[in-house]
Amino acid sequence: MKKGQRWLKSLAAAGLLIAGMGGCRAVRPPVQEVGHQPVLAENVYLANNIHYQRRIDYLEASYANWTDVEPHHMLPVNTRVTVHDWWAGLGILVVEEERLPLILEYDHRRMRMSKREYVEEITRVEKIDLEALSEIDRQGIEEGQARIGMSKEGVRIALGYPARHETPTLQADTWTYWRDRWRRYNVIFDEDGLVKEIQD
Repeated sequence: MKKGQRWLKSLAAAGLLIAGMGGCRAVRPPVQEVGHQPVLAENVYLANNIHYQRRIDYLEASYANWTDVEPHHMLPVNTRVTVHDWWAGLGILVVEEERLPLILEYDHRRMRMSKREYVEEITRVEKIDLEALSEIDRQGIEEGQARIGMSKEGVRIALGYPARHETPTLQADTWTYWRDRWRRYNVIFDEDGLVKEIQD
């Protein structure tokens, strides 16, 4: 067999191997089936904003709560939802209105907690009293952004629970968040637990 023929035969074999491997991958169920998956929390309220992008037949979000992706939308704190276990994350359905399902990508290795533990962090059985927070906290929460002078509670509500592989504890003075899948930034608190700097 000539050298060129051997090369073509090897290339064809590699293509068949790749195609075969592709057939073994897990396939995500249709998003319409979110409501038929196991329930992790029913008729609860979001404890923080969830930042998302709109896709054709669903909404897409990440546990990293990307705040600067385009087009950017936000499901606000105190929205009443039911949370389902889902293929590679969580399926969140808004209770009060007809809305596309929100698929929240979740990585338990980076968050260092199970899906159920994470759902307990991002939901409450009663609404959060936003009036008990400062004016700058409420402004940042409404905008979905960290602002100088906000409290740790205000930042957590505005941006979501920070990923534990970069922010191991909420007692830390620096919390790391992501603007999108690649760009991160730090929210730095002073000794009183108020934001003193936002650092890219």
